[in-house]
Amino acid sequence: MTNSSLAHEVPSSSPTDLWSIAPPQPALRDTQRLLVAVASGSGTCVDDSFEDAETFLLFEKFGHKTCFIGHQPCPLAGSDQTRRTRLLADCDLVLCAGISETCKNNLSALGIDCDLAYAGSTVNEAVLAL
Repeated sequence: MTNSSLAHEVPSSSPTDLWSIAPPQPALRDTQRLLVAVASGSGTCVDDSFEDAETFLLFEKFGHKTCFIGHQPCPLAGSDQTRRTRLLADCDLVLCAGISETCKNNLSALGIDCDLAYAGSTVNEAVLAL
């Protein structure tokens, strides 16, 4: 008979435990905060299509306050749309001038809405109107 400590150990069931076989739970979105990605080639207007945007402007809207967060570069414009949608996975909304049905469906599968209503508007007008 051996005195192995492993014989009596039971793996814990904490979510960070490597023993857990439960699928990870999706992160809950903050309903008070809205993270918006804007496709803007000019940097001043919502004037780029989702597929062709080389960068997205990121804004956070919390109540009546709006804050510019930064840029999300999207290399390979026009080629790898699956990767492009994953780069914006933390966003709640994408504002753009156009989008294909495939990309719109990919965004929707991630829980991201897409709005074309602000195409041609200035970025500030569009984000503040949300």
